[in-house]
Amino acid sequence: MLLSSNAIFTLKQKGSSALHFLNGAGSMGLLVRNFPWEKTALGAIEQWPQSLRTAAGICLHAAFPSLLCWGDEFFMIYNDAYSQLIDKKHPAALGSTVSETWPESWPVLKERFEKVYQHGESFHHENQGFRLPRNGEERTFYFTYSYSPVYDESDSIGGVCCHLIDVTGIYEEKITKEQLRYRQALLEAQNETIPDGILIVDTKGGMISCNKHFKEIWDMPQDIIDEMNDQAALEFAMTKLVDPEGFIKRVDYLYANGNEASKEEIFFKSGKIIERHGNAVIGDDGTNYGWAWYFRDISERKKMEEALRHSEQMFRSIVMQAPVGMAIYKGEDHIVEVVNDYYLSFAGKKREEVEGKPFQQVFQFFGEDDFDRILDAVLQTGQPYHSGEHKYSVQQAGKLTEMYASVLFQPLLDTKGKVSKIMAIVLDITDQVMARREIEAVVSERTLSLKETNLKLQRSNDELEQYAYVASLDLQEPLRKIKTFAGMLNDLSANAGEKEKQLLQKIMTSSERMSVLINDILNFSKLTHFEASFINTNLNQILQHVLNDLELEIENMQVRIEAGNLPGIEAIPIQMNQLFFNLIGNSLKFAKPDIPLVIRVKALEVDEERRKSFPSIDPSLSYTELVFTDNGMGFDQQYAEKIFTIFQRLNNRSYKGSGIGLALCRRIVQYHRGEIFAISTEGEGAAFHVILPVKQRS
Repeated sequence: MLLSSNAIFTLKQKGSSALHFLNGAGSMGLLVRNFPWEKTALGAIEQWPQSLRTAAGICLHAAFPSLLCWGDEFFMIYNDAYSQLIDKKHPAALGSTVSETWPESWPVLKERFEKVYQHGESFHHENQGFRLPRNGEERTFYFTYSYSPVYDESDSIGGVCCHLIDVTGIYEEKITKEQLRYRQALLEAQNETIPDGILIVDTKGGMISCNKHFKEIWDMPQDIIDEMNDQAALEFAMTKLVDPEGFIKRVDYLYANGNEASKEEIFFKSGKIIERHGNAVIGDDGTNYGWAWYFRDISERKKMEEALRHSEQMFRSIVMQAPVGMAIYKGEDHIVEVVNDYYLSFAGKKREEVEGKPFQQVFQFFGEDDFDRILDAVLQTGQPYHSGEHKYSVQQAGKLTEMYASVLFQPLLDTKGKVSKIMAIVLDITDQVMARREIEAVVSERTLSLKETNLKLQRSNDELEQYAYVASLDLQEPLRKIKTFAGMLNDLSANAGEKEKQLLQKIMTSSERMSVLINDILNFSKLTHFEASFINTNLNQILQHVLNDLELEIENMQVRIEAGNLPGIEAIPIQMNQLFFNLIGNSLKFAKPDIPLVIRVKALEVDEERRKSFPSIDPSLSYTELVFTDNGMGFDQQYAEKIFTIFQRLNNRSYKGSGIGLALCRRIVQYHRGEIFAISTEGEGAAFHVILPVKQRS
């Protein structure tokens, strides 16, 4: 709503008397008078309420830029000063809304206008910058301005009045002064922070200013600095110098030739070396305002340069006297910078034919383009190159001779960490290669002989194992008949005497032991010829299968089994089953008759320290340790190795078994690249430790 109903004012008088507020309002007064307001929401100018006419009159007659925005759409009425301010937006802005005239600024202006129009808030801003067109180009102007509400006849807010004061000149002058102060402070701070001593003098050498580093470099007394006493400063400086007369003569010359720059070294009696730069201070109009002197202490740099020269001389001396061929290549073309006599001997050339020339031009005998490309790679990557055994040919005594060398290209870094040079080290290994070849020929001959001997031994072992295998199989048939006939006799022995029954029982017992022995021999023999793949094997499942197989014996003996969680490993499952079966069966076999048997199975991690106890195992693999513990009869520890030998027994023959079971366990563990050992005290049980790799390859 532009005007409230109560704000409607009917003019009693029409004509020019109703528009007296436009009198003396300049060119904008005429434009406002003639503008077709009846086509806007404000209506004909003759029907404007008194509040609008009064506010418009104040705005139009103001000496500084003023803007009246009426109604909730903010129709613009402004004076001559404002029209000049908005440049090309005038006169289109008259009678338009603020959003139409200033679309680029409306998102910000809208909030401000609404605060004034809706809530009656007045506010002002100082030194606010605006980008405005002026004389065909945009520039930043600064204003102090205010927004205030204008009330209508109904005591409601009818519009917003904006007054602006152009403070561009004042603000820019302020900024210029601040920038000048800032730059002066920055210059002073810069002068104080740079490591050089700075002295500014006029055309006659009079001191104008200096920084603290100037005082420190010259060790200048503070009273001379405070007074800027140039004569006293010069006299003091003379006492410090090795050549004061030369110093004065040089300064006089430079003052007489004002456009000439200066750079020289000044030597102090104390050994200090100062690098001095001098430049005349020339204005834009060519006027010479004085001199700026810069002093830098280069004593340490000179020491480093001298040390570097000494180091380079030492390095060159080492290169020249080295008992191997050495050369230094520089740059992308691999220019020969330094080369010793040993290196030259490979090429059969003189030093003047080599130094200062590209590698490829003087050392072609090293392999055509190969080494040139290798040098490029070393320079680009920073990675050294070692040829190993490099074959080449060289002219010696008028004939081409085959030679061998070991070549190393080592990158050399500059102070920035970039490869700038390459050191080449060449060693003649012809004699070593020839000697090695002779040794290899002898070794090859002996190796062949050894292979033949091993082949014969392997054949013998194969025949022996085959014999054991066949013999065991051949024994199965007569043994089967013995067991069958013994069983038949046992069925017919109901009326036999006690002695006959005992003899018959001995036959059956012996045949059963013979059957166990033959089966164990077969298992032991099979293991030698066994071929199977290692697969991921769950040892918990293996243990459960074995316990199921021994279930009746475990129940009858009332054995308690305590098993922890076992890991999965790469193994041959059937062999793991044999291993677990034999170890647990061994505990069952040697249980104490008067004490309930307890068998414990657990897994331990084998750390690095534990692995050191077993030199035979692969240090690159991870291992697990399985421990089978019982509280049975045990054995004397002195027999701990003997029990793993085939057919070795520590007890009388009243115990079942062939003496092969533990030997079979060892062979299985060795086949899995592991270790097995036992720890026991006679009468107190035994513990069998099995160390197996988790994976067969790292």
